[in-house]
Amino acid sequence: MSDLRRRLEGVDPPDAENARRRAQAVVRAAFAERDPAPRRAWYRPRPAMAWALTALLALALAFTPPGQAVTGWLRDAVVPERVRVEAMRPALERLPAPGALLVQSPGGLWVVRDDGALLSRR
Repeated sequence: MSDLRRRLEGVDPPDAENARRRAQAVVRAAFAERDPAPRRAWYRPRPAMAWALTALLALALAFTPPGQAVTGWLRDAVVPERVRVEAMRPALERLPAPGALLVQSPGGLWVVRDDGALLSRR
């Protein structure tokens, strides 16, 4: 089958050049007669509208609880864990006097040593 195909591709039909010219003339005439399709208008927002929408989005992120949650999520995603841990300082570095401290929390009463270790929970 491929041998026949190869032989047929190498043969020009009779009057092939005139057939090409006639086909080209028909295509050009049809192209000239056609009605051009209307161009689609692309929506381009005005710069002032884009700035206003950006400002509204920034306000929503800053002053609404859902916006603050999104902002916190983005901060957690962008800031590496190492930087967040280094930025945290313990609330109690040392006691002003030696001994233990009685601490009350929603979880109950705790006794904390002067080095910050828990002695017991009551």
